[in-house]
Order: sequence, then structure tokens, then C-alpha cells
Amino acid sequence: MTSRVTVLMTVYNGQAYLAEAIESVLTQSFRDFEFLIIDDASTDGSVALIRSYADARIRLLSNPQNLGQNPSLNIGLKEARGEIVVRIDQDDMCLPGRIDKQVRYLDEHPDVAVVGSWAYSIDEHTVKRTVWKWRVRDFGELAGLFLVGRCALLHPAVAYRRAVICEAGGYDQTYAIASDYALWIDVMLRGHRAAVIEEPLSMYRVHGGRQSATKAHKHWEDTVRAHEKLLATLLPASDLRLAGSLLRIEPGVWEQHLSKKELTDLIESVDRILKNSGAVLGLKSAEVVSLSRTVYKWLGPGVTVARKMDWCPPMIVRGIFFGLSPLLIPGMRKFVTRVLDGLRPLRFLLRA
Repeated sequence: MTSRVTVLMTVYNGQAYLAEAIESVLTQSFRDFEFLIIDDASTDGSVALIRSYADARIRLLSNPQNLGQNPSLNIGLKEARGEIVVRIDQDDMCLPGRIDKQVRYLDEHPDVAVVGSWAYSIDEHTVKRTVWKWRVRDFGELAGLFLVGRCALLHPAVAYRRAVICEAGGYDQTYAIASDYALWIDVMLRGHRAAVIEEPLSMYRVHGGRQSATKAHKHWEDTVRAHEKLLATLLPASDLRLAGSLLRIEPGVWEQHLSKKELTDLIESVDRILKNSGAVLGLKSAEVVSLSRTVYKWLGPGVTVARKMDWCPPMIVRGIFFGLSPLLIPGMRKFVTRVLDGLRPLRFLLRA
């Protein structure tokens, strides 16, 4: 009898942390799965290590040449036998109970196509450093985070319905390591829902060799392209350059020295995007409220207040817009991000 669940991992020269990743899967309380591993023409001892495990659930496929992670994942989607796919990377780990909880969540929520979770970040020595988490109380809140260019679905910590992902075209190589963010957007635009289990179910290894660490600038560029595709669907036939820049809190809005009318038009564009999101994404009325609240909370009170003060002189509107939303001022966001990144390990240690 074929298992309903496929655990999907791609491997390329991953010997350093591969044993920990494999064993975290094989020791799960949920045991009825196939463990499909796509080796992308590794030149180290990864293949020999995988073959050393005498577990019938492991199915190893080897690419004849190095193709990259996204093509390898697409091969995995085609070859997978399970209707539910649980993702894990070669340097990450599943916490006990992860597969059981995510499969059970999908079974109990047939309208959800993708479910993520929180995750601990770990270092090279598998020491927990921080908790990667987003509070997502409903689908509207999750969609709101996508609208501000943020993703609450950590790719190696998700489980999803394979048919839905295949219907969306799988992983698009043109988005490189932002392909997961682009994929979740395609899934949502096709009318499917996503959710996050607010509990750490995975451990996400942070080290210098990880792709997201070595290609951060390219990752952001590809994320922006996917984000602009989302906005173009929500507000077609419009110039969304500034609206996208505002939602992503980039310096473009500040640098334009916009007039009062241009600022007002910009805010109206954002309002229309939020209004259209409800219909395009199939949100319930309460979820529309959550989406708008999330977006305006992210942008800051200056944008919210300026929406209601178009009767004021231009300098006052501009002062309110930026002064009460300081993250829109160039340099401020980088400073705040740096401070929060520095405090995160301390906060984690105090709570541990």
C-alpha cells in the first residue's frame, strides 16, 4: 500500500549535517511515509551516507548531473507517491511530532493547501539560537504579510498537498532561491489557503554556506519580482512601482519627494489593493479586516493618519506620513533591523 505522505529532501554535497537531518525524519512518531531523497550529483560522501541507512522508507534518486535545487525539487514532485509532501533541507532537522502534527492539520483543514510552522534557528553545532516565528491568526493576516513582501512560510518547515503545488507549476527556476515565495503566491492566487502552526516543529540551520546567506541581495531582487506579480494581479493596469516600494518599505517613496496629491494617490492605490485582495484571494469578511490591519500596522501610523488628512497643507501631510511612520525614512529600517537582530538571541536565552 502506497504511503499518503512523502518527505522530500534534495541533497548536494550535504555530508556535514546530512546524518542529523535524515535521523530526525526516520525517528518521527508518524512512520507511514516514503522518504524521497534527490541527490543532485554530489561529489562528497553524501550518497554513501544515505545508502548506509537500511530503512525501506528511503528512496534515493540521483541526478546524472548537477541541476540545482529547484529542478531537483520538481523531479521530486513528479516522482513522489504521497498526496502530502513534507519538506526538509539537507542541513535542517524535524522536531519530534512534526510530521504527525502537520499531516493532522491538513486532514482537519481540507481548505488549507500549505501549512508551515515556527522553527528554531540552530548553528553549526546544533545549538538553538533564536525562534523563527510569525504570529498568523488567520489567512487574512498571512496574506497581509505577503502584501508587505514578507513570508510567514519557512520553506523547509512546510507540508503541502502535492496536487495543488503541481497544478501551480511547481518551483520556478527563474526566481532562484525566492522560488518558494513565488510559489506560495501562485498557490494563493489560484484560490488555495495557507496556514501556520504556531509551534516550533523544525530546526533551521544558519551557517555561512547556506544559499540564503551567500545570495541575500539576489534573493531580495527575486522576492521583489514575485511581490510585484502579486500586486499586478490585485490591481491590474496600474503603475505599481511606488505602491510596491511603499508596501515593502523601501526608500523609493522618500526619494521621490512626492507632492500631496501624489502621496494621496499612493495611499489610495494601497487601499484599492487591500480592497481587491478580499475578492481575489477569497477572504472572509473577518479576514479582510485582519489583512488591512496587518498591512497598516506594518506601514506605521503615519500612513494611516495621512489617509484621513488630505485637507491639510502638503508639508503637514508629508510630515505626518513619514514622521509617524519612521521605518519609511531611509536608514531607519536598517538600524531597527540591526538592533532587533542583535536582541533576538538575548530574548531567546531569557525565555529558554
